[in-house]
Amino acid sequence: MKVKVGIVGTGIHSYFQARGWLTHPNAEIVAGCDVDEWKLEQKAKAWGVKKTYTSYDELLKDPEINAVDIILPHYLHADCAIKAAEAGKHVLLQKPMAMSTKECDAIISAVKKAGIKLMYLENYMFYPPIEKAKELILKGEIGMPNIIRIESNYGFGGVSKDLIEGQAREGIGSSPWRVDKKQSGGTWIFDDGVHHFAVARWLMSTEEKKRNEIKSVFAFINLEKERPGVIVWEHFDGGYGNLSYSDQADVDIKLLEAHGSYGTLHEGFHVIGTKGIIWVTRCTERMLGEPPVILYDAEEGKRVTFEDINDDWSDSQVRAVHHFIDCVVNDKEPKTTTEDGKKCAQVAYAVHKSAREGKAIEVGTVHKLPF
Repeated sequence: MKVKVGIVGTGIHSYFQARGWLTHPNAEIVAGCDVDEWKLEQKAKAWGVKKTYTSYDELLKDPEINAVDIILPHYLHADCAIKAAEAGKHVLLQKPMAMSTKECDAIISAVKKAGIKLMYLENYMFYPPIEKAKELILKGEIGMPNIIRIESNYGFGGVSKDLIEGQAREGIGSSPWRVDKKQSGGTWIFDDGVHHFAVARWLMSTEEKKRNEIKSVFAFINLEKERPGVIVWEHFDGGYGNLSYSDQADVDIKLLEAHGSYGTLHEGFHVIGTKGIIWVTRCTERMLGEPPVILYDAEEGKRVTFEDINDDWSDSQVRAVHHFIDCVVNDKEPKTTTEDGKKCAQVAYAVHKSAREGKAIEVGTVHKLPF
């Protein structure tokens, strides 16, 4: 079987995800779709695609297409995913899943009714350094994890020269919808936070495929820009976590380009267990120059570094696409499911409410964004 996809949306993430479709032997990009005809034409040329659509409904009528890769503004996710399921197309859906629990449930119901595959694309869980951390946790290298710390430091110095040139070549423009909260769901908590909530649920568990759900959250956030801020939480199966967002608006982190980068964002993941500690020192960028993964074995009193790991963030999107294709071809459950998408979205909904009301909020009691 070959997965023949229509890529819907020609923005920045299509620049990376197309590599996944173009490099898998059981996949073919059949068509592209976007309302921006110039960008669509540029992408079609880059991908070697002859079919283009400016209407999503028309693309879904194409009998050659058996899957869609939805890379659209967040407010369009639910409608497009449901329509694809009803048309019998498999769906790869970019994060975050949807703007409300109601929309998430509608997607889940449509997928079950249609019997198609839908994978919630959370590329951080396909990033090799984070996967290595998970492997070490499952091996018991740090005992029972009980604390996870995540940092996200952002400077507005722009993106790297290589990415700017690549965007220009591929016809990637700006994303004005991101500043419209009704379309994007906000800037950081919903759009970016879901990455970190997904990683926390995964790394704080000790059994494969099990998620240690986040029980409640307390957030201190600058609500205008959603940076700076700190979010703390408690897990159901034990343990606590925090996510800090800095705002370095006057900083051009040129240091990053020496290490290779997709912008001026530095992230770090720090998991503390009863027998040791794991650091994942990077994700989107390579700021520190440290090995991608560091393990401290408290029992042995030694530090172990893991340097021979692919730490290119963009490859995590390629690997996620490959996984989805394999799931469709081999009828397997995706590593990141619709339930994962719903749970991560619900954490973000709760964070917004906590930041506005100044109190702890139970996850699952808030069902939509405040916009």
